[in-house]
Amino acid sequence: MPELVRPRVLGPLAIFGALVSLAGLAGCSTTTDKLKARYAKEHACDADEVQVVSSGGTTYRASGCGASTEYVCSSFASMGDDARGCEEPGLQKKPGGEPPNLPGPTTAPDPPGTLPK
Repeated sequence: MPELVRPRVLGPLAIFGALVSLAGLAGCSTTTDKLKARYAKEHACDADEVQVVSSGGTTYRASGCGASTEYVCSSFASMGDDARGCEEPGLQKKPGGEPPNLPGPTTAPDPPGTLPK
């Protein structure tokens, strides 16, 4: 009688590796791609006319349609659906962003019922 052959089952590590690879392929958009789309939208410029180059580290320069902009990005800028993690140096944050640092009291107030010093 022939020997029974049992199918080999992939181990948990192999399955995890396959899932990570598939997830990586599904989101193959780079910071450069996202900045190109953002610049095109913000400058009413055709994306085919936009060039984005890395200036080193997390700094990028986008140019096209007669203008250029520098972006400084966080290390996770390519996560999500756009380049929200990238900012133009020197510009005020847009409404809805983090509130500005406001001056506050430099010392804690006196507890109630005590006389001021």
